[in-house]
Amino acid sequence: MNETQMPPRLEGRKAVVLAEELYEELELWYPVHRLREEGAVVTIVGTGSSTYRGKNGYPVEVDGIWAGILRGRDVTCYHAIRDDVINAGANYEDREVVVDGNLITSRHPGDLGAFCRAIIQGGVDHGQV
Repeated sequence: MNETQMPPRLEGRKAVVLAEELYEELELWYPVHRLREEGAVVTIVGTGSSTYRGKNGYPVEVDGIWAGILRGRDVTCYHAIRDDVINAGANYEDREVVVDGNLITSRHPGDLGAFCRAIIQGGVDHGQV
């Protein structure tokens, strides 16, 4: 680290990013790289498969299975999965970013700047990512 670089703000914190078949590469990899850049340990999870392909064919291997974390939580998401999120028990809100404790969600690539700022701020303020 040189004199102009700031120390990583999320050093040692853990984060989980969800991947699904035909994921949007930018929506997955931009947050993953920003979180790692800030020092977080990032785990990529899926809903059942061990490998998923993005819309442009880029594969990602996941480290675990994501299940049950939405029940009773306030979230936002891409409009195409809104019904799935509601059926999983979540309280859907159509906003750029929704923060519910340590769960931080956004809707689409246009929200990525605000999404990454919220993730990093959550880690800095509360020790949670």
